[in-house]
Amino acid sequence: MRPDPDDEPALRQDRRFWVPSYLGPSGWLGIDLADLDDTELGELIDASFRVTAPARLVRELDAR
Repeated sequence: MRPDPDDEPALRQDRRFWVPSYLGPSGWLGIDLADLDDTELGELIDASFRVTAPARLVRELDAR
C-alpha cells in the first residue's frame, strides 16, 4: 500500500508494516494482514487509492 504522506511516519513505526524490497524506496509499505480488522484495512486501501489514483478517479469516488 502507498500511505498518505501524513500517516507514513506512524505506519513505519508500527510492527504490522514493513518496507518491501522493490517498492519500498518509492514509498510503498507492506502489510501483515493477519493483524488488521476489516475497517482498518478498508481505510488503508482507501488512503492508498487516493494517493496513487488520478485526480479524476478520486473525484468520482468522492461524488459517490
